[in-house]
Amino acid sequence: MVRNILEGKWEPVRFEAEDAVAFYEEGHYGWTKVDTPLSENCKPVRIIPKGWDHEHCEICRASIDEGDPGYRTKDEMWLCKECYEKYGAPRDLLFMRD
Repeated sequence: MVRNILEGKWEPVRFEAEDAVAFYEEGHYGWTKVDTPLSENCKPVRIIPKGWDHEHCEICRASIDEGDPGYRTKDEMWLCKECYEKYGAPRDLLFMRD
């Protein structure tokens, strides 16, 4: 996260829901994006259309929902608009103290 803030490699995007895959792993149910590799212990159950319907800001954990503006890195880290403006754009690490 620190590297991403300092390097400033954030792309402005509007979040769009993606399909998800539901799975069972050792008696627990979960879901993840369709293109995420599953471990050997996971048993895919079904595809959930637009089931990956939000992300979370890496700093404040706010939900970034369908159609919301946000900022993303190539490795899929997300910032909400407010945290980007406060920390991402000026490359400010003060969020580590807050």
